[in-house]
Formats: sequence, C-alpha cells, structure tokens
Amino acid sequence: MWMPVAAQEFATDSLALNLSTPAVDESTKFSAKQLIAPAALIALGTIGALDVHNGVNKGVADWFDDSSKPTHADDYLRFAPSILYLGLGSIPGVPCRHNFRDRFLVAATSHLAMAAMGYGLKLCVTEQRPDGSGNHSFPSGHTAFAFTGAELMRIEYGNGCGAAGYAIATTVAIMRLYNQKHWLHDVLMGAGIGVLSAHIGYWLLPFEKKLLKISDKPTKPVVTALPTYDWQSRAPGVAVVAVF
Repeated sequence: MWMPVAAQEFATDSLALNLSTPAVDESTKFSAKQLIAPAALIALGTIGALDVHNGVNKGVADWFDDSSKPTHADDYLRFAPSILYLGLGSIPGVPCRHNFRDRFLVAATSHLAMAAMGYGLKLCVTEQRPDGSGNHSFPSGHTAFAFTGAELMRIEYGNGCGAAGYAIATTVAIMRLYNQKHWLHDVLMGAGIGVLSAHIGYWLLPFEKKLLKISDKPTKPVVTALPTYDWQSRAPGVAVVAVF
C-alpha cells in the first residue's frame, strides 16, 4: 500500500496488510530534549514542596475558598486522555504511530512508571492536603494520571490531538486545586511525573517487544470458507475462519 512520504511515519489500526511501518521509530528514541519539560515541572514542584506555605501556594489556595462547592468530575476526567490514546487509532482514518498492541504496552508501562514515582513520593512525603483531609497531598496522583495520557496522545497522534489531551489534563489539575485537595506545587510535580512517564513507556517499548518476542513483520491475512449443513434445521451455511 503506497502512502505519501510525509505520512509514512504513521500507521493505522487495520486488519489488512500494512506496509507503511517506519524503518526507524523516532518516538522510542531517547533524546535529552524530551527531559526539558518534565524536568522543569518537577523542579518547580520540588521547590514548592520545600516551602509548602510560601506566597504562591497560599495565594493559589486562597482563590478557592472553603465555600466552593466540590466537584467529583476530576475523579473520572483523569482517565479520558488515556482512553483516547488507546482508542483513537482504532477509528478508520485516524493516523497513529503504533498498532493497538503496541499502544497497550506503552500505556501499561507508562502508568506503572507513573504509579511507582507518584505513589512512592506520597508514601515518603507526608504533606497535609489544603482541606486537611489527609497527609498524602504531594504529588497529585490525579494530575499525574491525566498528564501521562495527554503526553501519550501528543507523541502518538501529533500536537493537535496532544493539545486536546493537555486541555483535559490541565482541567483536572485545576479541579484538584478547586477542590482544595492539592497545593500548586503538587499538581506541577504530578504533571512532570506524568510527562516523564509517557516517555518512559515509549523508551522501553523496543525492549519489551524484544523480551516478549513480538515481531513487527507484517503478515498477510488468510481467510478460509467451508460449506456447512445444519441437520436439525436442514439449512446450509458457510463457516469462515480468518487468521490475521
């Protein structure tokens, strides 16, 4: 199947033979530039954690006073970018870099890395939430989850879809502040962990495929049709077996 050169770096989920798989997968290659954004966010989050009651943290918290009516939308909205990441490539006409199998591996690895870093810090840093409801405020797990999915969307589908994912993730972060569940530096650290985790998922993909002996060689689908006959209903039929 011929595709323009500009589109050859993308593949689409399909049961048909796809010969457009790139020889080199740039998304899985490590680059120091990929560390700039997460490092900056993590640094800001760390600085804020050293002085949780500094002017910026307190000023942002004061914007959302106790009279604000809490919302639980963030509990569900945080999953949206990751769900979109897995599902968009299965829609006909939506270009993506990897098939569903590879996206699933990347998402699983990314979220495991996010959980290890995020919840590991929660256990080590006993920071009280702004509303006093607990001592695991740092970092924001909801924000980390949402930004992991957002960065996965950006890498897989490009900046357009990535912008939509980041809009959702930013909304989740603001909701965590609005609900007085986190300080500003909590969501900054969560965002940094999420972005870094997404890259970790892609960096490790080639090694996981090698470990699991997953081949990228395209295979031609085989379809076999056999005639059948149901003696009880006295009706002929056809059994179709397809191997992709």
